[in-house]
Formats: sequence, C-alpha cells, structure tokens
Amino acid sequence: MGGKNPPVGTVKNFVHLLNDSDFDFDEEIEFETLRKNVVQHVRANELAEAYVSQLDIKIALLVKNKITLDEIVKHQKRFTGHVGNLLSNTAIASSDPFDLKALNNNSRKRLERYQQMFFALQTQPLYLTRLFKRVREQNTPDQELKKIENLVMGVFGYAQKRREEYYLLKLIAKSIEEEVNNCSRPEEYLRVNFFWMKLAMNYIRSPRDRKFMRHVLGTLVREEFIENEELDLECDPQQIYLSSINNEELRTGKRSKRDPNVGRDIAIKDQETRETFVAHLSALRNLAYDFISSLEDNLNLMPYGIRYIAQQSVKALTERFPDENEETILQIVENFIYQKYWGPAVVAPESYGVIEKAPTPMQKKNLAELGKLLNQISSGRLFAQANLFLQPLNHHIPEAVSRMKSIFRTIVGVPNLKTRFDMDEFEDLTSKEKPTLYIKMSDIFTIHRLIAQDIESIAPSKEDQMRVIISELGSVKTSEAELKNVGNTEIGLHLDPHFQKIEDPDSEVNALFVETKRCILYIIRVQTGSNLMEILVKPITAEDEERWEMLLEEERAQTGKKKNAYADATTLCDINSWVFSSLIIS
Repeated sequence: MGGKNPPVGTVKNFVHLLNDSDFDFDEEIEFETLRKNVVQHVRANELAEAYVSQLDIKIALLVKNKITLDEIVKHQKRFTGHVGNLLSNTAIASSDPFDLKALNNNSRKRLERYQQMFFALQTQPLYLTRLFKRVREQNTPDQELKKIENLVMGVFGYAQKRREEYYLLKLIAKSIEEEVNNCSRPEEYLRVNFFWMKLAMNYIRSPRDRKFMRHVLGTLVREEFIENEELDLECDPQQIYLSSINNEELRTGKRSKRDPNVGRDIAIKDQETRETFVAHLSALRNLAYDFISSLEDNLNLMPYGIRYIAQQSVKALTERFPDENEETILQIVENFIYQKYWGPAVVAPESYGVIEKAPTPMQKKNLAELGKLLNQISSGRLFAQANLFLQPLNHHIPEAVSRMKSIFRTIVGVPNLKTRFDMDEFEDLTSKEKPTLYIKMSDIFTIHRLIAQDIESIAPSKEDQMRVIISELGSVKTSEAELKNVGNTEIGLHLDPHFQKIEDPDSEVNALFVETKRCILYIIRVQTGSNLMEILVKPITAEDEERWEMLLEEERAQTGKKKNAYADATTLCDINSWVFSSLIIS
C-alpha cells in the first residue's frame, strides 16, 4: 500500500482481500450517482428561478397594461407543482430566460449578459490564461500591462474574500501550467516575465503577507541592521582598505603612510584590512543563518497563497520536464520564490511593513549584501570568479542550501485548493446568494473590449459560451450607448452561472475508471506476468478460460444471493456473464 509501483505479483498475492466485500466499489458508484443527482437538482433549481423571473416580469408588464391576464395564466400553466418537472418541459428549458426582459429594457438584458461574462471569466481560468499569453506575445507596453493587471485583480475583488481568492489562485495555477508548457528548459521559468507573475506579486502584497514578513524579518532587521550602528558588511577588500586609511587619518590627524592606490590583491594583504574582511564575512554568514532560523521558526505562519503558487510551480515543471532531476526543479522554484517574495522584503523592508522608516544608505548597503548571499543560497550555487572575495563563504553555503531546501519541501507540502477553501464546482450553483462583483462601468467596457478583440484566441471554438456572450453583447460602443444612464459609478453585478453548461464531464470517466480497475483485478488473478502490459498482450489459452470460470463459480458460492456492487450501475457492465477473452478486449 505504501509503494509507488509494486510488482504485479505482489498485487496478485493480496488481491484476494478485495473479495471480502464490494464496499469500495459500492462507495465509488454511490459517489458518482450523488454527483449526477446534484447536477440534476441544480439544473432544476435554475429552471425554477428562470420561471419565477419570467413570471415576475409578466406581472410587472400586466400592471403597466403591456400584456393581458391570459398570457399570465398561460405562463403559469407551464408549472405543474414541482421544480423537477421543469426539466422535461422543453418550452421552458429551451427558451431564452431573458427574452421577455428585452421587450422593455435592452440595457437590463445587456447587464445580465455581463453578469454571465464575468462569472465565466472568474470560474473558467482558461479564458484569462489565453488572454495573458496574447498580452505577452504582443509585447504590450508596461503601462498597459499595469492597467490590465489592475482590471484582472478587480475582477477577483483583489482576493479579499474566500471565493474570489480561491478562483484567483486557480487562475494563477492554470497560467503557470500553460506557460511552463511553452518553456524549452526549466531555467526559462526564472527568466521569462510571465504576466501571471504580476498578478501573483499583487496578490502577495496583502496584509497577511506583510504580517508574515514582520514575523520573519522584523526582529532581525531592527536589532541587527537598524539599531546596530556599528554594523558594516562591506566585503570588498579595496573599500575596506580605503576606509581603514581614512579612519587612521581621522584618528591621528596625519596622512597615512599606506598607499591608497593599490589593487584588491594588495589590499587584502594588509593586516587590519584582512582582519576586518574576515569579521565582515563572519557577520554576513551569521546573519544569513539568523534569517534561515527565523524562517524555520515562523514557517507555520507563512500564508497559503504563496505556498500554493510554489507547489503548483514545482508540479508544472515536473510534469513538463519528467526527465529533469527533482532537486533541480525544487532549486529553481525555491530561487524564484526568494527573488519574488523574500528577497524584495530583505533589501527594502520599509516597503513591506517590516520597519517603519526607510533605512540609511549604509543600512541599505548592508541589507543588499545579505540579500546577495541569501539569493546565492536559494539558487544552490557557490560564488564564482565574479564574486572572488565572497568565495570564502562557499565553505558554509552547502549547509545553508540543505537547510533551505528542507524548509522549501515543507513550504510546498500544502493541501489542494478544494481542501483548503472547502469549495468545488457546485459552490456557486448551490449557494442561496449569487456572488457579487463591484466594478465600474468603464472597467466593464474595457474588459469587454479586451476579450472581444482577441476572442479568436480566447475562445477558439465556435460553440464556446464566451463567444455566444460576446456575440450577443455586440460592440462595446453599443453597450456604452445603451448603459449611458448607469454612469461610471461602481455597480454591483450579481454574477450569473445560469448560462454555464451544468455538467459533470468527469462523471462517466470516473465510472469507467472504476470498472477498469475491477476488470484488471480479475485479469491478474487469471493470468501471470512480470508487468501489467505483458499480461494484457498475452495470448488467451483454454486454461485461462477454465480458471476464469472457476473464479466466477467461487464468487457465486461466496456471495450467494448477495447483490452485486454493479447491479444498479447502469453505466457499468455485468462482467459475470462474460467469457475471459471478452474481459481482455473490453
């Protein structure tokens, strides 16, 4: 049970344990049945809501003398007393629930289409992922990128609520997957400026992340860098040498006998310079260790979002480059997280709320030296010739790399989104209240324009729901003209999932997978081989058919009149009536 890929022989030796009951199969089939029932109930509730909405409008029109009472009665007769009956009522199920609204208010219908569009943009990450790819391919100017970034964050309410944070992280994860699939080497992940990174950086500037940074860096920066006025992490021997001469001249009031115009190789031979150089390297090393220790102590406080982004990055790179060493993938993502998350807070702590006042130039320089060493540790590399005088630290880097890698393995070990947020695809469909998006009308039109101009890439299929919505909305100018009375104030869009196809596309696949598992368990009890592929392609003999019949007889004798686990499963076949050759072919 603990092995990743146990031999077929081992599985065969223990497969008889599954004969004790069909509980596991019963449970899986029941789960799939319940999922289908949920879909049916959701669809029925939607049709009931559409019916009530149409009835409400008809009553309003009646009050305004726009229609007759007979039309109200005719509409009411469609409803037979139970919402489930609406599913079979094609007159209601196939009609456009918004057509009556259009009779007296086109702008209202247009707003409802926008509600459907934004629901799709939030819940179907592939649309915005494709938009991000187009934005990057077109070399969009930075100013325009910032505008799109703010628009997208606005679509997700800046991730201030559980639902919106869930869908934003889902979008980022999908974008990571799509962009990594276009990388030719794992290292490209660090070098390409993907658009999703802008969203991620915006997302992690939240109060909870700032609070985490204060826990990790607050004491270290305040005590060691701000309050310690004597701290100097200068590691350039030439600069240390010149400072030494300057201090000597200030102390004695006389010109130093040492020559200031010497190279680094000569400067390092100076006794005072060498002692100071060693002390600075030692202090720098200790500060790096202090950072790692603080990170270890506060790891449980690290926000879920950045950990999930790291996890999904590792997953995407591992799937894209299956032959790449796992340690290499982890190191790349660790370095990425440092550069984008910890590093900026180390070198500019005032920007992340770690300290209140901006550090002095000397303090900034010291923080930059620490940042340089931590970046080297996170990349898993030793200092090269370009940093010749930092190379003595190379003796200590492997230990720090090992500690950071252990921390990073813990960081990426987080539960999936559904578990963390306790949400799934039915959340909005079964909620009593529709999700609300507060957005300016000008932003609605801008997003409409962005989607419409690249609809061929965003929704390639002619039947795509996004294409239908954009087609029905028409041009942005038409929308601006019809909704001009709304103004540019912030409005609340009650996002509408009714335009979505309420389906469970994985249901049939999952049921088929259950059946396949059971078939394979039977096959390996009849035939033998070193692996499953060898068994499946092995010719069937008469002895195999005999063993198959004996196996079925044994099961019938053991179960008696017990109901088979698949008796009520209409999507699965009753294999008890098959010959063994049919089982292999299936």
